[in-house]
Amino acid sequence: FLSSDDSSVGWAAGSSWSSGEEGIYRRNVSGTRDSIPLNGISGTEAITCLAAVNSQSAIIGTGHGNALLYRTTNSGLNWQVVASTGGTTGYFNDVRFSQINPAYGYAWSDPPLGNGSPFKIFKTSNYGQNWMEFNFLYNSNYVGASPFICVTDSSHAWFGLNKNIGGTDYGKVLFTTNGGLNFSV
Repeated sequence: FLSSDDSSVGWAAGSSWSSGEEGIYRRNVSGTRDSIPLNGISGTEAITCLAAVNSQSAIIGTGHGNALLYRTTNSGLNWQVVASTGGTTGYFNDVRFSQINPAYGYAWSDPPLGNGSPFKIFKTSNYGQNWMEFNFLYNSNYVGASPFICVTDSSHAWFGLNKNIGGTDYGKVLFTTNGGLNFSV
């Protein structure tokens, strides 16, 4: 997963589903690539998404059960859990911030209790420090598309859905136009 902010700092993260190896890297303004320590990140979680907030801050999502969102504000020296899905299945599909106003961002996960339970959608208005949680129940044949979030501002966000049970893979788009008060497909 790759992400950058407007300061010419780039972040990269990934995991091996089979070996469990994880890595987070940050390329600073001078072009030097730093390997970021995983201080505070559970070794049992696969990194499933990444969003740069600014040159010092980033958010990563994890999976394999109780999916977690982690945040760093010191270039990756330490990570703190800022949101959790609960449940026993699923992972964070994506996390994205608005290019217009990066204080606003959204993250979402597959249904943490499996097909037929609600998706978890999280919204921040303070650069990922705090997250509001929304639950959205949709057709039990669908899961989240990875990575697929588009955030334009505090009110508008779009999320991809994939049909994972039965027949052809019909993609759909879940969206909000009022900051998460309502969602439509």
